[in-house]
Amino acid sequence: MIVGYIAYALLGANGFINTALKEAALDPFPFYTKPDPWRLILIVANLWGGVGFGTIIYLAGMIGINPEFYEAAQLDGANKFQQIVSITLPLISYLIVIQILLAVGRIFFANFGLFYFVPQVWRNGALLPVVDVIDTFVFRALQGGSFQAGAGVVKLGMAAAAGFYQSVVGLILIVSANLIVRKISAEHSLF
Repeated sequence: MIVGYIAYALLGANGFINTALKEAALDPFPFYTKPDPWRLILIVANLWGGVGFGTIIYLAGMIGINPEFYEAAQLDGANKFQQIVSITLPLISYLIVIQILLAVGRIFFANFGLFYFVPQVWRNGALLPVVDVIDTFVFRALQGGSFQAGAGVVKLGMAAAAGFYQSVVGLILIVSANLIVRKISAEHSLF
């Protein structure tokens, strides 16, 4: 929700960007009625929201590496790139594999908060063709319809089928990815 409020403060009719456009004697851009820029806006918002957590995970893994490994490599004449390739990446490879396996399992799950709160589709259904994902579809079905898009009432059974589909496909993908990891390196697989 916080990202949604920040996005609205930047992109709203009286937001920072449109105020700057008005000050520059340009026409304001109606972000919340034009679906075209939302593909890029959602990618940037998702990266902004997710890069920090991933950075903390990898940083914690790198902090756990014994500094004597780097000292020994430096004495042997290894530069920073060689240290990264020979020490850092192999020692955090288990984190990389876990992060990839978790990401593969969530391929069909969207960030509901990102697609619901940031574009604020409950106010205006004009963005629905761009931001409607399985999660928002299920939510709209449970609410009994659409966000002013004129689609009518969506059946509850269809929403349950969509949620079940997400879960089954996610399970199949994570088990398949784990089997591939197990064939490559058994010590890195989750199960």
